Amino acid sequence: MNAAEMKKIFEDTAYVRMGGSAEELKCAEYIKEKCAGFGAEAVIEPFLVDMAEMQEAVLTVDGKEIPCKGYLGTVSGE
Repeated sequence: MNAAEMKKIFEDTAYVRMGGSAEELKCAEYIKEKCAGFGAEAVIEPFLVDMAEMQEAVLTVDGKEIPCKGYLGTVSGE
């Protein structure tokens, strides 16, 4: 594999891929295909991933609204 091929792989997979998402599976399948192209066998193994329902809120400071979003693995500020 040369530098241009490596760059193409990075460009092709440069998108958000949260654990357990359809995007993550799409990326895994892409990498599996690339491995097969090099004559290597790759296996996609499912495993449990902690998921969360992301909620959004707005913080108002001095009359200006600042959008806020929760992320899995962060602790509450309460």
